[in-house]
Amino acid sequence: MARFFFTKASNSARLLIEYQELRFSIPVTNTPTIVEWQSKHTLYRPLRILQSDRITTPLAVGIISPRIILPKTMDINNTQSISYVLTHEYFHLRRFDMLRKVFILCAVCVHWFNPLVWVMSILLNRDLEMTCDEEVLKHFGANKTTKKEYAYALIEIAEARNAYSPIRSYFSTNSAEERIISIMKYKKASCLSVAMAALLLVCFTNIFVAFACEAPLQTNYAEPYSTELLTTDGKVISRSINDSINSNYTDTRIDNTNFYGETVNCINGISGPHEESNAHMATYTNNGGTWSLKSGQTVMITLDVVPVENAEDGWSVYLGYQKDGNYTIVSNPRIFIGSTTLPITIPEDGEYNFFILNVSAGKISISSSEINIG
Repeated sequence: MARFFFTKASNSARLLIEYQELRFSIPVTNTPTIVEWQSKHTLYRPLRILQSDRITTPLAVGIISPRIILPKTMDINNTQSISYVLTHEYFHLRRFDMLRKVFILCAVCVHWFNPLVWVMSILLNRDLEMTCDEEVLKHFGANKTTKKEYAYALIEIAEARNAYSPIRSYFSTNSAEERIISIMKYKKASCLSVAMAALLLVCFTNIFVAFACEAPLQTNYAEPYSTELLTTDGKVISRSINDSINSNYTDTRIDNTNFYGETVNCINGISGPHEESNAHMATYTNNGGTWSLKSGQTVMITLDVVPVENAEDGWSVYLGYQKDGNYTIVSNPRIFIGSTTLPITIPEDGEYNFFILNVSAGKISISSSEINIG
């Protein structure tokens, strides 16, 4: 936290010092070279060209009221050099590079603890300078003569290094050698290369979109269990949605679906031990048959779960009944180690069996199940 305030304070102090320095800049008037240049380079915002004895390299400042400030020691009558300098700064202003610098300065202040943000700030300033160099070469013609003259102008002005500024664009104070190499190697992109780059972009975009469309849907629930129901071939035939508003689940009808599972026979309503893994169903029968039940009857199913390691959170199951070959889920309870009793209300007269379906990742080990008909 102390580092954060120190960073903001130091940047604020630097901005105040620069503001005081730039206040003493004076307008450049009655200079034919600059007057002619300004007549050919206009902005929608009023552009002023000033001079100052407080700086050693040219710079561009301002967003609403842009200014190009030249050092007092610079020969403003040197048509060739001054044209390159002014055009370079002109492109900074036309592209609103100062606004980008303000944004990156804010990012550095907020994320001062992140070294990648500082690296991003340095690389952004470098890229802004190098792209402006390219704009200048395009403007004057990227021939060998222009490259040589511009490189020499860059070297001359880079000799007078100035302090780094977080919010202004200045002519060639950083990475001069890298910029000169880039200038000499610069080649205007041909129509063929632009077309090939666009084609590659379209191809890669289509590939990524195709992969995204084919990717399986992944759903993360707040509860630590899955609600996907799987058939014997691993196909998802039903998925219940966790409703975070009312914390209930949609009822699901499973028609003649063959799940991983087993038939558990109950003798006098009591079954022996059995284990159910994820997506495994245990269907309880009345000694191999069914229970004849009436509408409105209540069936109480009691499960005695054996303690296992790392099972403190319990298991989620689907509880339901089988009637006329159809499986109907009536609730989605969570059971824990020990004895748990689960009720089912019979909706209509008929022959019934009952089932539980494990929809948790862990295996449930049940020592016995008891079905009591009310």
